[in-house]
Amino acid sequence: MSHGATAQTTIVLAVWDDYVAARLGEALESLAAQDVAAPIVVIDNASEVELPDLPRVKVVRSSQRLRLGAARNLGLQHVTTPYLVMWDADDVMLPGTLAYLEAAIASDPSLAAFATAILEDPSRARHRWPRPWVASLVRAPTLFALLDCVWSLYPTTGATIMRTELVRAAAGYGDAESAED
Repeated sequence: MSHGATAQTTIVLAVWDDYVAARLGEALESLAAQDVAAPIVVIDNASEVELPDLPRVKVVRSSQRLRLGAARNLGLQHVTTPYLVMWDADDVMLPGTLAYLEAAIASDPSLAAFATAILEDPSRARHRWPRPWVASLVRAPTLFALLDCVWSLYPTTGATIMRTELVRAAAGYGDAESAED
């Protein structure tokens, strides 16, 4: 991890109950091991399973269970960097992913977000989302927006980096348990 450089990205994870116990430790280790420094904010969504000690991680506890979108918005309130990544506690970030995402979004100021493929574990097969053809569709923004209203084409969680100011301008995440992005 690069020390001394100003962090450009904050990584936010909302966790609760079994989601805490499953793979949170492995997920956090993969985030801390990235080539670039990034603050990590864990939203304890009123978990009935106690969070382990999380050194070098900012923990924000919700006093009541929130829907996933609201929990992510609580995390968004604690982001002070230009970029953010909404991560899931049962995912592992491959080495070099954060540096790649930061370089990609910084290279084009017109980008609101940039995503890379997700690989399944243990097969390393490409996850179905985002679909490979979506990259071509973004060249037709009106059509992309229309189709995205019908079916989510582009992830805003996982291996996606977003401009914090634009996420806030869009009012963050919907107060829903699913399809909140």
